[in-house]
Amino acid sequence: EVEDFINHYKNGSVGKLRIVATYLPANFVLPKWICRYKQKHPNVEVELTTTNSRRAIEQLINYEAEVAFIGGRKEFNLLISSTDLFEDDMLFVVHKDHKFASKNITLAEIVKEPFVFREEGSFSREQLVSLCKMNNIQEPIVGLQINGLNETIRTVIEGYGVTFVSSLEVKEYIERGELAKVNIDGIKLKNPISLCTRKNDTLLQPAHNLLEVVFNHDDT
Repeated sequence: EVEDFINHYKNGSVGKLRIVATYLPANFVLPKWICRYKQKHPNVEVELTTTNSRRAIEQLINYEAEVAFIGGRKEFNLLISSTDLFEDDMLFVVHKDHKFASKNITLAEIVKEPFVFREEGSFSREQLVSLCKMNNIQEPIVGLQINGLNETIRTVIEGYGVTFVSSLEVKEYIERGELAKVNIDGIKLKNPISLCTRKNDTLLQPAHNLLEVVFNHDDT
């Protein structure tokens, strides 16, 4: 029995896998990967923690997680090894009956509308502020500041303001006709999603097996 357990442990079919991720990959990407992983390795205990990018990196460095999936950044400290998985489009979205719904307008026009902002430090907010500075345009008016993605989206669906989000976060709402995209002339921004591990550290086999699932996917 001991020998069997050791063999199972070596091939990653038993044990524990700890994953940490930021909101977008945790909610829109990882569920299908974890599902496929568990179908192949049903006896491995999987623990997923959702947090911000700073805390995710801390957990990885402090051995509180074996692997991290982080959205919104490509540069990490010297202790982290990162791989770009994909980039998601950043979108301006409004209520389906908004005057700018599905229209082509300029950045200067959209920022005159009241915005529903995420909390300070969020990737989408930082990207929008940087975009305005790069184009010498005044930052939009903060009509509302909401700490939470779902609350932000629901507010716009109810008819108030504009928000700036990653396309995966609003894809279903746009397809159902609850939200509409605003096309901004000459502006295309991406939200990078990265896979992170500890540099020069040996991954446990359950983590290796997860990476096989991730890199063999074809439906990002």
